[in-house]
Amino acid sequence: MLLHQAPLEFARAVYGINDRASGRVGTMAAQDVARAEGMGVLVTRERVQQRARSYLPMEGREHCPRCWVFASTRTPLSFQRMEEGHELARCSSCGAEYPNP
Repeated sequence: MLLHQAPLEFARAVYGINDRASGRVGTMAAQDVARAEGMGVLVTRERVQQRARSYLPMEGREHCPRCWVFASTRTPLSFQRMEEGHELARCSSCGAEYPNP
């Protein structure tokens, strides 16, 4: 489930890069790019694409795809059971949520 999220986070990063270049700094994607740049991380299309391709979560050591793609950090995810028997992965750093059917 998380493996499929990395390409989506790559697209989000590209939108954020383009938004910032166009002067639209108020979008969520642009704010994520600004947050990563504030941490001193180089956020370019090539770098985020490289990180998206290298995202490989391991069973029991899953980390946030958004934090990995945007900032190259391995922030652990916390998992929560939902009422319907589904699971929700949540990042404490960036606030991303990933449902697992």
